[in-house]
Amino acid sequence: MGLEKLAKTIKSEIKKQEETLAERFINELDLYLIRSRVAERETQEAKTGKYIRPSSYHKCLRQLWYRMKSFPCKENISAKGIRTLEIGTALHEWVQREIFMKPDAPFPYVPVKELSFLNREGVELFTEKQNKFENRPEMEIGWIDKRFTPNHPLYCIVDGVLNPESRYFLFEFKTINPNDFKYLYEPLDEHKKQGALYSLSSSIDNFLFLYLNKATSEWKSFEFYVTEAQKEWAHNRVVTLDTCLVNHVLPPKEVFEMPKYGKGVTNCRFCPYKEFCEKDVSECA
Repeated sequence: MGLEKLAKTIKSEIKKQEETLAERFINELDLYLIRSRVAERETQEAKTGKYIRPSSYHKCLRQLWYRMKSFPCKENISAKGIRTLEIGTALHEWVQREIFMKPDAPFPYVPVKELSFLNREGVELFTEKQNKFENRPEMEIGWIDKRFTPNHPLYCIVDGVLNPESRYFLFEFKTINPNDFKYLYEPLDEHKKQGALYSLSSSIDNFLFLYLNKATSEWKSFEFYVTEAQKEWAHNRVVTLDTCLVNHVLPPKEVFEMPKYGKGVTNCRFCPYKEFCEKDVSECA
C-alpha cells in the first residue's frame, strides 16, 4: 500500500472512531439508502431496460442508446438525491389518494375500464395487478405499447386520467425547485416532450399539469394541448432510437444548453456516458 493511500486509510479510521452516535446514525442511514437504491435500480433496469420510457425522452438520444445497451454508467447516486426522489414519490401518492381518489373529489379520476385506448392491439396494461401488489394508487395507469417500436416498446406511466368538461385529460403531477417554480409560466419543455409521447400512444391530446414548489408548497397548473406536429416529431424520434438500437448504430450527438446550471453549461457536462460519447465508442468492453 502506498504512503498516500495508507495515510488516507488511517485518517478515515480515526474519523470513524471519533464519530458521535448522531453522526454515525446519519451516515448509516445514508449508506442504507444508497445500497437499497443500487439494488433496486439493477432490478428495475433488468425489467425495463428494453423499453423506451417517456420520462427520459427529453435526454440526448445517444445517452438513451448507451443506457439501453447497458454500457457501464458513472451516474452518481447520493443519499440526498434519493431522499429528494422519495419525497416526490410520497407527494405524488398524497395528491392521488387524498384528493383525486376521494369520493367527493372536484375532479375525480377516470377508471381504467373506461379507457378504450388500452384495449388496442399491441397495447398491454400492466399497472392493474402491480398497483394491488405494490400498493400504488389505483388512478395511476401504466401500459406498454408495441405498435410504433416493436423491438423496444414504449413504457408509459401517467399519474391519472381526469374528465373535466366531459373530455379526457392526462394528468401529470410534478415537484419542482423554487427557482424554477418562480419563472414557470407553462409546462417545462421536457414535460411537453414527455406529454407528446404519451399523446402519441394514448391518442389523448389534452393535459393538465400540476406543479408543486418543493420549498413553499405553492402550486401552479397548466393546460397543454399536444399538436399533430409534436406527435409526428415524437414518433420520428422514437423510431430513430429504435432503429439505431436494432442496427447497433450510434445516434448523432445532441448538445443543448441547461441554463439553470449556469450560462453555457450543456447536457454533456452531467452525462454519465460522457467518456464513451467523446470517443464515439459503440462497443461495450
